[in-house]
Amino acid sequence: MIRTGLASILFLFVTTLAQGQAPSEVEVTFAGYQGFQLAGSLSLPAPLSKDGAPGVLLLPGSGPTDRDGNQPPYLSTDLLKEMSRRLVREGFAVLRFDKRAAAVYANRWPADLAAQDAFFAWEAFTGDARAALDFLRGRPEVDRTRTAIVGHSEGGLIALQLGSDLAAAGSPPAALVLASTAATKLDEVVRVQMARGLENLQANEADRKLHLDALDGAIRSILESGTVPADLPFLLRPLFPPNASRLLRSYFTIDPAALARSYPGPVLVLHGAMDAQIPAEEHTDKMLGVLASRAGGVHERVIIPNASHNLKPAASLTDFGFAGDVVPGALDALAGFLSRALR
Repeated sequence: MIRTGLASILFLFVTTLAQGQAPSEVEVTFAGYQGFQLAGSLSLPAPLSKDGAPGVLLLPGSGPTDRDGNQPPYLSTDLLKEMSRRLVREGFAVLRFDKRAAAVYANRWPADLAAQDAFFAWEAFTGDARAALDFLRGRPEVDRTRTAIVGHSEGGLIALQLGSDLAAAGSPPAALVLASTAATKLDEVVRVQMARGLENLQANEADRKLHLDALDGAIRSILESGTVPADLPFLLRPLFPPNASRLLRSYFTIDPAALARSYPGPVLVLHGAMDAQIPAEEHTDKMLGVLASRAGGVHERVIIPNASHNLKPAASLTDFGFAGDVVPGALDALAGFLSRALR
């Protein structure tokens, strides 16, 4: 009893000192899939509860995306940084990290093409995310029972994979947020994106057929043999890098709807109405239908008007919306849902 009393007095003294302090952010490292060392930022609210703050893991979208949601020097959105700033002000402990494809690790990537294919495989990215969640749950500042995953685009698919896997293991995340996340397999998404892109380029019928037929052939080759065709048209080559055939095969076979059915907890489906990559109404309708078919678990949908795939201001479906601040309504919806789900 004396020890408990002293501990309580000490905690009250420390938290009293913390009153009025700003949230803090610390650089962290942890071992990801097969021991690959990952770097990230852990943002902590002030003051901290003696029971630990609710935790949030942020997962970025596809490509060489860093902890802030950027792909320097070509693409800067600060999407995850803005999410983190808002959530830590609301009392959440937030972890975000540079995914293994980020340029900061380039000198540690394998040199051999086949080794790169394994290094960038689906199980590597999901393994890294699982390690990040374990790291966050293990922090003394965090309440491991109130820890959620927020995934943007591809990050939402990884969040669904972890939600399904950990539910089967008896330790699911406390909530999931699927931001700009597809509700269908990615081969279907790529076909729609390519058709829309060719339409925007005002390609003639012959060029449209050439590219769409080549796209179907490339998807078939990935699924049947795990290889990328060598004679792809120029426009398709960025979609099928030869060091990502294993990852592409996973993209084209993993069904987000099946994963969503097996996750029992609260889910927010968050989307920009002007998403030029993942059509908002179509994909959120499908995901909500799947979530409603579960035996339990609440779900919400928020579609943000005039917001892009990156939840930035966008006036139309031809506006990719990379610039500016995240639309405030998206941050409000995110913070509100997590407050309800975790508190």
